[in-house]
Amino acid sequence: MGKPSIFSREYERKMKRRRNTIIFSIIIILLVSVGVIFNTKAIKFLSYAKNSITSIFAKDKNKEADKNSTKEDTTKQESNSAETNQPTTTNKEEAVQEKSMDIKLSNGEVLKAIYEGDGSNRVYKFVSGSSNAGNAEINPSSKLILVMDNLTQDIKTYNTDGKETVITKPEYVTSKGESFPKDKMLSTYSGYVWCKDARFIDDSHIAYLSQLPYFGTGELDTYVWIIDLGTGEHKAVWNLKGKNVSLGNLKDGGIQVAIDNNTSLLMPDGNVTPQ
Repeated sequence: MGKPSIFSREYERKMKRRRNTIIFSIIIILLVSVGVIFNTKAIKFLSYAKNSITSIFAKDKNKEADKNSTKEDTTKQESNSAETNQPTTTNKEEAVQEKSMDIKLSNGEVLKAIYEGDGSNRVYKFVSGSSNAGNAEINPSSKLILVMDNLTQDIKTYNTDGKETVITKPEYVTSKGESFPKDKMLSTYSGYVWCKDARFIDDSHIAYLSQLPYFGTGELDTYVWIIDLGTGEHKAVWNLKGKNVSLGNLKDGGIQVAIDNNTSLLMPDGNVTPQ
């Protein structure tokens, strides 16, 4: 079969088909080229976006890590500070640790004085173990203990060094100079009250009850006496006497005294005010 003539219809159909094929191929090539270019840019854009987002999250994460690190450091510092201060607290507790001192009465019983500190810094807290054989109390400044030994009728004090001092009046001397020793009077008159119920009025004055200056075995009056710890003087309060006398509570700088159902306020200087 021969070639178709260029003027035949068959030739025109073939040329048109070829032309269409070429055009379609060019379009396909252009589309593929555009797709490749677009995909490359899209990939670059997506990669850039991804890197930017990752960078932002990384910065936030680093900031959060820095905050957590700061909190941990602060917590550690506070913890270390607390641990450092703990021994100081322990040392303070040790510095004020309570101690005790035994006070022996004449019948062998023991009173126990509880205190804090040492020497001039000693502070007495309380005295335990009081009984019928004796009693004790602490002065208002907590620096001196007063002990009344009922068996021997002795008044004693204990200072911040624990030193015992007997402040009982050893004898009674009349205005004429006649002496009546305590031990002799107690052995002569059974049941005689030389001194009893000693109480602090203030830091430097003590009140006690006594049947001095009179002696005997009958119904003697009881008097209130005051000891001045600064001078050691014993002084009778002559207008405070009776058959039933007792010392009460501290009040308004003095001590209450009950005498035969009447109450008065005794001041350290010996002044008396009816209540």
